[in-house]
Amino acid sequence: METVDIVLSEINKTLSLWLEAFAANLPNILVAALIVTLFYFLASFLGGWINRMLDKTHLHASLKVLLSSAVKILISVFGLFFALGIVGLDKTVMSLMAGVGVIGLALGFAFKDLASNLISGLFIAIQNPFDIGDSIKIKNISGTVQTIRLRDTILSSGNGQKIYIPNKTFMEEALYNLSQTGEKRFDLTIGISYEDDLAEVIETLKQDLAGSDHLKKDKKVIVQVKEFGPNAVYLEINLWIDVPGVDSIDFSNTAMVAIKNSLQKNGFHIPLASFNNQNTPRPVLN
Repeated sequence: METVDIVLSEINKTLSLWLEAFAANLPNILVAALIVTLFYFLASFLGGWINRMLDKTHLHASLKVLLSSAVKILISVFGLFFALGIVGLDKTVMSLMAGVGVIGLALGFAFKDLASNLISGLFIAIQNPFDIGDSIKIKNISGTVQTIRLRDTILSSGNGQKIYIPNKTFMEEALYNLSQTGEKRFDLTIGISYEDDLAEVIETLKQDLAGSDHLKKDKKVIVQVKEFGPNAVYLEINLWIDVPGVDSIDFSNTAMVAIKNSLQKNGFHIPLASFNNQNTPRPVLN
């Protein structure tokens, strides 16, 4: 029982000291709480004001959110450290700062890919290599930009799928923005029989395809000999369309039907053997 009484006595003394210290520091605590509250409202006000100012610029939405959020966080953290200093917790402030540095370093190693994507997203927002609605191609992946976020970019493919591409990919790989030039070239390869007159085939295809819908009027249809295969002469056909505005899948189908009809109407032939031989080129659409 004596041991229990001693322990209880020590607890009471400790609690009394804490209460006395709290009462002595109560004015500072109230001032610190008031400062934290004021800095919180200041951060919200300045963050909203900066966001409204940025709405008048042409910056990406993701960059606007990042800048306004950064201002809010910096002001709030400064207010918190200032309040801790008022209540005499200077050493705590230094410990917190050191802890934040150590934790930040550890997280940097643990989430280096995430950090790389975030930094890349920031560069994308600043450099503006593409915008929402642009048709782009990267690493044999094509699609329309649907959403630009700090960590990744979402593309909408032609078959309705969503493609999530990490932003660091845009810093490491070649990017093709088809919408910035406003045009796109389709390359089609077909095989023609050796018995057909090449000059006549080329001229006929040029004339028949020139009237196709959605073709750019200021670009000529180009038909040229690509390769002499064992079973056919291969021709490459270059067609230009406007981007955006023309559906690539619909146009490719229309173009191939037009080519087939032109050849059939004029008595030209696509040798069946040219499709069966795996060592020769096949009709492709780039």
